[in-house]
Amino acid sequence: MNHETRRVPRRRSDLAIWSPFLWVPTCATVFALIGACGSQNPPVITVTETRPAPKGDSASDPDRTSAERFGFRPRQAAAHPGPTLEWSTPTGWREVAPTQLRNPNFILDDDQAAQCYVTTLSGGGQLININRWRGQMGLEPISDAELGGLEKIDVLGQNVALLDLKGTYRSMSGSPKEGYQLIGCVAQLADRSISVLMVGPASIITTHLERYKRFCAGLHLHGAEPVHSHPPVQPQVSAQPAPATPGGDDAALPVAWNVPSGWEEASPRPMRLVSFVSGPEKAVDCYISIAGGGDVANIQRWYRQMSQPAPSSQDIQGLESIELLGHSSPLIEIEGAYQGMRGPKQEDYAMLGTFCPFQDQALFVKMVGPAEQVAAQKDNFVAFCRSLRTD
Repeated sequence: MNHETRRVPRRRSDLAIWSPFLWVPTCATVFALIGACGSQNPPVITVTETRPAPKGDSASDPDRTSAERFGFRPRQAAAHPGPTLEWSTPTGWREVAPTQLRNPNFILDDDQAAQCYVTTLSGGGQLININRWRGQMGLEPISDAELGGLEKIDVLGQNVALLDLKGTYRSMSGSPKEGYQLIGCVAQLADRSISVLMVGPASIITTHLERYKRFCAGLHLHGAEPVHSHPPVQPQVSAQPAPATPGGDDAALPVAWNVPSGWEEASPRPMRLVSFVSGPEKAVDCYISIAGGGDVANIQRWYRQMSQPAPSSQDIQGLESIELLGHSSPLIEIEGAYQGMRGPKQEDYAMLGTFCPFQDQALFVKMVGPAEQVAAQKDNFVAFCRSLRTD
């Protein structure tokens, strides 16, 4: 046991003894000490404390962080329920406040333009995320076979593809940035996907590539066994009551919503926060997703999905708008022959869609189904969009 002796100046409050039985001796003590109040050397008392010596490494170890020296918990991301992610911060990286989709969140060399962050979502996968990042760099998607030819690094016990691109980067929240570099990878676990993205001026990002690899190799997730990243694992999203408030398994969701009457939550699907079906035979599909890409590019893609000519930027500016997470967002209404990611083309279909900037990406709300049934659900769609909030 260690003993510590401290000399503590006596304060006036130390003399405040209010028991009526001790009033006389207390007053005597006060008068006796009045003269000491003006002394340059105030009276002291000796306090002896007994406490156990620190265990393990010395608290003065220069390689330990302030948090570790003072006994705080290891740095970890707690946004997703269950197992927690832990990491070590590389030299030249400064951890900043986490956000709903960035935890942990870093800037590099104290340059706000150079960033690295980890995103944890239910669902997704390597190919989907890598093609989304390629789109942000103005590149075409690659195939699963081409994905296999990329350099591999170790992340959470998996050997995953490393994407390393240079060129013009475009986020949802800003104009194109030339001379940028984007480095990213994705680990697909049983109940979530964890991506690590580093992006910024190439002159900075290039110097941090090896630190990025060491950071990824050092990530550790307690209590979860990694699985092979292909095929994508379906996300785990629990049923959402109306009104919806993320909690339990939904605590990782970045938004909450109110479910319109007659809508039923559908089975989880990759890259969707939540899906709903409605209408006769549940033929109308509505869902929320978060992804990258520009606003004009996404709207034009939606028109092509409906076998319609893509509108110009001027046409898009004239569209009706609705409120979405505090933004005035365009309401897309398209009728035609719908061609999804798979399956035959669906004639006499309609699509409603909208989106808004969400951190450095975008949040999308989209509805597709038979034209008459989608028209009947338009009011519910608008009400659903207006109910979205970041609780």
